[in-house]
Amino acid sequence: MQVDRFLKIISAIIGFFGAILLVKGILYYTPDLIAKLSMSYWGFSPVNIQNLSSQKADILCGGFLILLAFLTQIFALVFIRNSFVPVLIRKPFRIFENYWPSVFVAVALSLLVVCFFFAVNRGLSSHYEKQTKRLLAKWTLEEVLKEPRIGPTNLQIVEQTAELGLGIKREPNETWRAFLQRLARLLEVRFPADIEIIGEP
Repeated sequence: MQVDRFLKIISAIIGFFGAILLVKGILYYTPDLIAKLSMSYWGFSPVNIQNLSSQKADILCGGFLILLAFLTQIFALVFIRNSFVPVLIRKPFRIFENYWPSVFVAVALSLLVVCFFFAVNRGLSSHYEKQTKRLLAKWTLEEVLKEPRIGPTNLQIVEQTAELGLGIKREPNETWRAFLQRLARLLEVRFPADIEIIGEP
């Protein structure tokens, strides 16, 4: 084995495990942690939710792309040598016999993989954002329902977080108690029977 190939194998393996650590680190950013990080003393920041969800999706997809790149490199360095393997590859794929058509196919295939991961990235970002907003709505409702008496301020906060996280609002002819019960069923939160809502019988 030549020295340059030996060093390339080492660098590819080290890079592969570095990418694994990168992906492992961002996997700890669960929707509940993103929700906690986006909260402040006075509430939460929708912009922070969007940014943190997007960052997680970016790093996750980027990490998997790096892993795929290193795996391809390791496979090429270890297995594709001047032996029977290239012959087996060239037989079904004659395009590898010519340089520029091979380059074109490689670039096209790479762009196809990257486009696929960009689509996955957008889907993951939206998924994490929805999960985080739903958790915030649930946490807000749980905290408000811990109080024996619920005032107008807390009711407005619950409605705002429900609209942000779930896209639902209190109907014009709906009482606050009915709205809170509907929200509690949707979020699977226990609704205390003896709770008092100020301004309602």
